[in-house]
Amino acid sequence: MNLDAVRAELPADVVTWLTSFGASEDTWMALARDAAVLVGRRLLAGGGDAGWYLDALEVLLHDPSPAVRAIAAELPFGVRRWTARDTARLACEHFGLANADRLARVLHVK
Repeated sequence: MNLDAVRAELPADVVTWLTSFGASEDTWMALARDAAVLVGRRLLAGGGDAGWYLDALEVLLHDPSPAVRAIAAELPFGVRRWTARDTARLACEHFGLANADRLARVLHVK
């Protein structure tokens, strides 16, 4: 798990609180999985239209989430709509998680 990427998605006060109370590896892992789902859903808002619609991509490239910005910059533009599979693969890479197929199934269900 990429703990720095998970921490970057959380408010600083939350990170401080979790750290000061000795949050377990399981807690951080659960937060990483939740962050991956939330980021994936944000990237796929509008049915993945940011893959070919520049205005939608620009919104994501300026999103408050560092993960959304980073992954949006990596996903292909101008080829097709983004898919749950491609988005899940990059989200799992970003957060250092395994099982992108499972995340893709979660992202595919609305």
